[in-house]
Amino acid sequence: MPIEVELPDGNVVEFPDGTDNATMERALSQYRSGSPRADFSGVSTSVDTTARNPLALLSMGGPATSGVTAEQLAQENAARRASFDPAAARAAELSNRQQAFSQAPLIGQFASGAGSRVASGAMAIGQILGLTDEQDAQRQADQMAFMDGNGAASVGKVAGDIGLLAAPGGAIGRIPSIGGRIAGNAALGAGYGALDPVTGDESRLENAAIGGAAGGIGGAAQSALGALAGRARAAVDPIRQRAIEVAREQGIPLHISQLSQSIPLKTMASVAKYLPFSGAGEAASRQQGAFNRAVGRTFGADTPQFTDDVMTGARRNLSSQFEDIYNRNDVPVGRGALERLAAINNAASRRLTQDDARVVANQLDDIVGELNDAGVLTGQKYQALRTQIMKAEGPDKVGQAVSSLRKELDNIAADAVGPDDAVALRKLRGQWSNFRTTENVLKQVAGAGGDVRPAALWPAIRNGSTKEMRELARTGQVLLKDPIPDSGTSGRLLAGGLLGGGGLVGGTESILPLAGLLASGATAGRVLNSGLLAGAVANPGQGALALSRAAPAGTILVAPAVVPKTKRRRADD
Repeated sequence: MPIEVELPDGNVVEFPDGTDNATMERALSQYRSGSPRADFSGVSTSVDTTARNPLALLSMGGPATSGVTAEQLAQENAARRASFDPAAARAAELSNRQQAFSQAPLIGQFASGAGSRVASGAMAIGQILGLTDEQDAQRQADQMAFMDGNGAASVGKVAGDIGLLAAPGGAIGRIPSIGGRIAGNAALGAGYGALDPVTGDESRLENAAIGGAAGGIGGAAQSALGALAGRARAAVDPIRQRAIEVAREQGIPLHISQLSQSIPLKTMASVAKYLPFSGAGEAASRQQGAFNRAVGRTFGADTPQFTDDVMTGARRNLSSQFEDIYNRNDVPVGRGALERLAAINNAASRRLTQDDARVVANQLDDIVGELNDAGVLTGQKYQALRTQIMKAEGPDKVGQAVSSLRKELDNIAADAVGPDDAVALRKLRGQWSNFRTTENVLKQVAGAGGDVRPAALWPAIRNGSTKEMRELARTGQVLLKDPIPDSGTSGRLLAGGLLGGGGLVGGTESILPLAGLLASGATAGRVLNSGLLAGAVANPGQGALALSRAAPAGTILVAPAVVPKTKRRRADD
């Protein structure tokens, strides 16, 4: 082995085994005389050495000078070997590797941890197949010890374990019977426990037994938590649950007070909106804007606010689509169609006064008068007639009779178009009905600001409105409507307490209550408007369901930490 000499300045020089004393004396004397980088040409060695000092990379030679004797050199070398501590050297090397590893990028630390679990599994398979032995496993453990205690590497190890368990765990989760899932998870745990390298007095059989027991316990916990999640979901009123789903699908943010059935919580939310810095105004604005967008999309206007320009543009767009369809389609009105129109007119004449019945008869006369010799209405004439008839519609008996006549005419026109246009026409009529509903709601007070008040949409739903519009209206009524009637008294009392009670003037006695009020507003508001908490309430049982899916893997991964390896004995020797 190489001869190592530690110099007074702390450097260590390695000489090839068999180097004569004269050569070593010349090299050391030159170093001590101030020429550590001297060119020792003339003396060479065929031995390949690894040095920790530039001297060891040079061929040694040169003029001899006074210096260290061979006897001193041998004594120093013997002293160094006698004081060498292998355990301390390994600890120092491990510390250096840990320090270097901690300075690597986090993604690299994470990937190293994940890869180590795959490497350990491969080592265990090698042991089982007789391709590797305990010494190989111990060397691998020593080589990977520098990752112990590193946070990113530890997370990576868990991720590696989960990745190895994911595919078989997912297949086991699809087993229909509870007993089958428990047995499958027990088998998975046993197999994963066996895929752990063993050294010394450790036992692969015991590892497999512990993993199997943990997997079985996790499988049982999975079934129990899954049942709990199912009962939690079933306990939710289906109408409310569908309203929650609609809000989620449409991107409408919900608040915990709107989802919870707790009256105290709803009351707190109703009052908290008056507190400074509660964020209630901003949260309400986001929700209203999202609700407006959802309503607008039902007739082709994705907008956070229904201005006059938006509504005018939407009307023009829908009318243009109607015109496109009927510009290429005429409306034949045959004998059967005329008889259906006449039947509506005759029914109105029996129910209404003579003057009122004449209004309905006039509409029918106009329709018949626009027919050409072949009994056909052009698409343009149909559109014009339809617009004219709608002006006479209304909530009274006469208006309802006129509406019935117009709807029958629409049915006749719908039957006249081709199959593709018929589909487009049905969609278009639903959008038109949604548009008219929105127009009516915007005539209310809140509509002056371009908002469709969620609670006002349900009573305004028209016949012909689409399912999408009806579900939005139900969501507005069931979830978004303020359940606590608010006359503004709470706000006035709070304002009076701040202003009249000296909350904004005076000394410390006035400032402290105000500070507390501001802090309460900021805290309560953030909680009540929290999307995370709202999501938890909106998905009852979701937490239990997530735990049920993680339970088998969790128990398998935790079990080795619960049962220390040092207490196991080999049973497979």
